Amino acid sequence: MEYTQEITLDVNSNTAYTVVGAKQGDSSSRIIVVHITKNGVPYIIEPNATAYFRFKKPDGKAILNEAYINYNDNTISVILTSQTLSAHGRGYADVVLYGSSQEILSTVSFVLLIMAAPDISGAATSSDEFGYL
Repeated sequence: MEYTQEITLDVNSNTAYTVVGAKQGDSSSRIIVVHITKNGVPYIIEPNATAYFRFKKPDGKAILNEAYINYNDNTISVILTSQTLSAHGRGYADVVLYGSSQEILSTVSFVLLIMAAPDISGAATSSDEFGYL
């Protein structure tokens, strides 16, 4: 089972935040597919780039996980882990691209709004997560 939400994020924007909704306690079943643009024009991801998802959780903990580049359709997929969704509330996230020459380019931030689960028995305790180390 999975639920996919597609969003578009620009690398040069100061518009209002895009909001992505999710549910506390879900794990590896929610995927965000990100289309990256530069001034509204599709941004072509270079072949040797790597992508990461950065997230400051509502409780102040941090997430930095590798994201997956889909070169066939020039998108980036972010899988929301149990740690990403362990604390309910509003947090801020972005996608970061690292180029082969160590360039770093990040998208505009977006809001990840995590709705509280009514029953969180057995839910993961919130902590930092750095999945790329």
